[in-house]
Amino acid sequence: MSVVLRDDDLKRFEAEALGGLAGEVRSASDQRRILELERLNAKQEKRLREADVLIELQKKAHELWGVKDDDTTKR
Repeated sequence: MSVVLRDDDLKRFEAEALGGLAGEVRSASDQRRILELERLNAKQEKRLREADVLIELQKKAHELWGVKDDDTTKR
């Protein structure tokens, strides 16, 4: 079995190789995966910011009112 390479094939391979070295993404599946990961990263960054805000609010509440014990007693 023989494979025939044409000039346009070699030019395309070269462009893809150089694009890959330059960090360019050419395939649609790679682009979709990158977009999916960027969306996931944005969601996680948002959750992290929200958690940081909640922690800061808890710290400020403890500074203002101190830590209160639970009013219920165990019997």
